[in-house]
Amino acid sequence: MNSTNDSIPFWIRSAYGESAASLLSELGPMDIRIEQLVEKFYAALQEIPGAKKVLANLTDEELSNLRRAQGQYLASVLSPDLSADQHRKMAYEAGIRHSFVGLSTEVLTEASVLYGDIASAFVTGRSDDEQLKSIINRRFQYDLIAQIESYPSIHQNRMRAYEVIAQQKYTSHPLDFTLRTLGVLLEETDKAVVGVAIGSVKNGNYRHLLGLGNIPFDMAEQERQGYPTITSPELQEMWFKEQSMIVNSMSLSEQLPLDLRDECLHLGIRSFGMFIMNDLQGAPKGCFMVCSCYTGYFQGDTDDYWQQIANLVGANLDFIERSHTRRRHRLADGLRFRQLLAQEKVEMVYQPIVNPMTGVTEKVEALARLMDDGKLLPPGLFLSAFGTSQLRDLFDVGLKQIVRDMTEYPEINLPCSINLPPEAMIDLEWLNSLPNYLVEVGGTPDRVSLEVLESALIDEGIVRDSLFRLQKAGFSIFLDDVGAGESSLLRLVTLPVNGIKIDQAFVRTLQDNLDQLDLIISLQQIAYQRGLVCIAEGVENVDIIDMLGSMEGMLLQGYGYARPMSFEELVQWVGKGLETDKHAPFPQSLYGWYSKHLKRFLNLHNTIQSVPDLVDINELAKCEQCPLHETLEELGGDDELEAVHRQWHQGLAKYAEMVLHGDDVSPIWMLVQETTLKLRRLIEKKLAITNSAKDG
Repeated sequence: MNSTNDSIPFWIRSAYGESAASLLSELGPMDIRIEQLVEKFYAALQEIPGAKKVLANLTDEELSNLRRAQGQYLASVLSPDLSADQHRKMAYEAGIRHSFVGLSTEVLTEASVLYGDIASAFVTGRSDDEQLKSIINRRFQYDLIAQIESYPSIHQNRMRAYEVIAQQKYTSHPLDFTLRTLGVLLEETDKAVVGVAIGSVKNGNYRHLLGLGNIPFDMAEQERQGYPTITSPELQEMWFKEQSMIVNSMSLSEQLPLDLRDECLHLGIRSFGMFIMNDLQGAPKGCFMVCSCYTGYFQGDTDDYWQQIANLVGANLDFIERSHTRRRHRLADGLRFRQLLAQEKVEMVYQPIVNPMTGVTEKVEALARLMDDGKLLPPGLFLSAFGTSQLRDLFDVGLKQIVRDMTEYPEINLPCSINLPPEAMIDLEWLNSLPNYLVEVGGTPDRVSLEVLESALIDEGIVRDSLFRLQKAGFSIFLDDVGAGESSLLRLVTLPVNGIKIDQAFVRTLQDNLDQLDLIISLQQIAYQRGLVCIAEGVENVDIIDMLGSMEGMLLQGYGYARPMSFEELVQWVGKGLETDKHAPFPQSLYGWYSKHLKRFLNLHNTIQSVPDLVDINELAKCEQCPLHETLEELGGDDELEAVHRQWHQGLAKYAEMVLHGDDVSPIWMLVQETTLKLRRLIEKKLAITNSAKDG
């Protein structure tokens, strides 16, 4: 937005200035022509599916106002007095408004070409019509470029808000977290959002708890008893089906009760989204409300973003509330847990870590349980009752049992990892004594990996030297929960680590959140480039196995393979081998197909950006040359998917060609992204139908 005329190409600049102004001035009064142009334009828009979908949300009055505003905008574009800088600013703001109403860049491009063609027709027959047509078309091309440039800024604002909210996970109180989160969303995201709120649903009633901005509740009414509520069968159905409710036209839709719709319209709310907030287990926890002053705001992929926000808020609230619950629980039962530890009533269980390409178990992770009267207690129940001293003791007892199990079953010659207690990371004396302690209990460090929580490295300068000494002594060091903290990637450079474990929060619901695949691919590639082992935790089912196995280069751990088990059970499990659908060849479904496609896309994009001359553009344009295309049908694809995959190859080839020639690639790159999103949506739709048939 800080561009100057010098940064604007000559072919654009020539459409402004004195010469262009002189020609445009000769056209005379444009009011009637512009009115006719707008009429033709909107008639033609109805033939573009994406535009027709946007216009369908408008009332007759809203459509009339839009046409009037469009005429004023068109008059500005054709004004002799308009400069290139003024036009850029005006078009950039128009692009933001268009993104808010769900207009894709693809539709935007079609509409811009349409406008230029219609406008050019009004000068046909003049002696200088070719010059005028050229000026008009260049202005509309510049208008399109500036509008498309505004779209990424919306995405950047949304991602910045997401990151800020994610970092508030350790806020001390749920109310503090909620207030800060709502404030961030109003300040950092789209200016189209005028209100956000959080509530719960019980017996079909939405119970409002907290909100900021314009929301359809008058909290100033003191006569209301308790929290305001909405009674709605539609809300009840939404809650039971665990589906979001989207109202893209408050004036035309009948999804909400009439009194609620009237209140929304009075407050300037034109569209409305209600999203389910899920807890850490993926169960519905509450509702997240978003109110927008734009009709059609939740079209496109906007609803996906707000569903991700709702899930993030629900998970973080659940985390904070569970932390408070554990502290209360500790006061009641902590003594009993500490007594069991003192008596060394500790049992270690082992979870396999599998190479999906071979089906071979390459590592195991040891996890501690307390034995209480014949029952194994999970760590979530007792860990919060332990202070730093008890956590060190738990590690020592667990390590001793690991060595004993390995000695008793020498045929299982697998490296075993164990978590270093986060609270003990600043106890340098204890850290430095680990090699000697391992020798005392009869073990060797080449069989043991130490997992370090990224969030535990409060002052990594204190522990870095100790970790170097542990690594030098023969221990492998793994950084756990990578991706959950803001500085994880930097620590891959500064800390002596042999591998990373991707935070299971990104993995365990992957089949329902395909947008998280690119982050996992990026982490895996960074690990590969640094020569690190990469392990994904939270691999809960065969769909996730197929996705991550299709990426290649990762070890996998989770219930999709096996639950934690005793060492005796591990011996039997390793000997039994895996089912064929849990190891290569991949992909085995559309889940894996899309995962492999996305990794190829990111790799191709990186190659095009860095060494475009190595890309065979002609071959890239032929989707039949892609090894994934020939497997699409047998994995459940159809003609529509094949057509979009072909369109994607052609778009990416055009993008590569433009990069190679040094052309401006912004418009074509947006189209490639649109096609990529369309491909993902079709995959998701196809998978939803397949999964529904299986459930039936």
